[in-house]
Amino acid sequence: GWESTIIKQTAVDRVVTVKDGSVLEKVTVTGGRMTANWGDGVGVRLENGVISWCCISNNVSTATHNIWGAGVRVVKGTIAHSIIAYNKLSANASGGAGIATYNVSDNVVIDSCLIYGNIAAGVDNGSKGGGVSFQFGKPNVKIRNTTISGNSVNGVGGGLYVGAGDKVELLNCIVSRNQAQQSTDVEGVIATGSSHNLIGQDPIFVDAENNNYRLSKSSPAIGAGVAYEGIGVDLDGVAFSDPPSIGCYEVGDVVDNPQFAAVSGSNFFPTMNVSLTCATEGAKIYYTTDGSNPTESSELYTAPFEISSTVTVKARAYAEGKASSGVVSATYTRKRTTPKLKEFRKFIEITLSSN
Repeated sequence: GWESTIIKQTAVDRVVTVKDGSVLEKVTVTGGRMTANWGDGVGVRLENGVISWCCISNNVSTATHNIWGAGVRVVKGTIAHSIIAYNKLSANASGGAGIATYNVSDNVVIDSCLIYGNIAAGVDNGSKGGGVSFQFGKPNVKIRNTTISGNSVNGVGGGLYVGAGDKVELLNCIVSRNQAQQSTDVEGVIATGSSHNLIGQDPIFVDAENNNYRLSKSSPAIGAGVAYEGIGVDLDGVAFSDPPSIGCYEVGDVVDNPQFAAVSGSNFFPTMNVSLTCATEGAKIYYTTDGSNPTESSELYTAPFEISSTVTVKARAYAEGKASSGVVSATYTRKRTTPKLKEFRKFIEITLSSN
């Protein structure tokens, strides 16, 4: 599996080239570093083959111009059930920090992938596609049940850039929460056959700030997709429902977020008790007060606890056989409240009249 099997480049070079119908499977590809202009595909150059159940992350190009695909440069092939994350390029007139094509006309399929945290940071504001970019040529591209979120570009198309004509078809995809100078999520025209996508809307992820792009129980993406032949399983290996959810994760079994009894932003003096609840039966809540995100090694909540100074409490719930909840937080401020002058005068008047 990719958590245990790592291909790491230690020289200044690409990590992997996939060609002649080869399959790259169940590995992490990382550490690619390239400095030459036009030296694209820093993590993987997919010339003809399959990338499956891989994590392609932290590959970097520091070239000055024309770099396409810091994570993966695709000529022809399929990328399925993979995470493409934290790849970066700084070149001008470039794009697709996660995945990119350039001047190709072959078939490309991206299935059930998570593409996040990739950065195209060319200083000329001319970069195209922080997450994915299809530039020139007319590749026949199908992107299905894929989540493209949290990517950024110093240019256009924070999530996806389409400059390849009416050939890029999106089905059951989430493209949201990306950043760009223009066209925050999608720049260009996607194919007329595209449908059942969530673009530019809040999918209500479990905890996107901590890279958990699974769907919370209130997500509008749940059951909002359309079934197709060969849809298979999601990125957790869970079979998609019929109708499926939109994005790379089926809703699965997720613990409800903990709830605070006193709303965040409340003032108190001199002390206050903080209470936590979780609607998921049997869930255990863990919390922190030092600003860190809670884990199962953090303080276990068993009863209301007292606070006596300004603090931010963070909480997360766990239950056996379920995905953990998101991290929720509440800030409480220790503040002595002073009656307003008008209220104080009224108090004096009432007191005097009663005497």
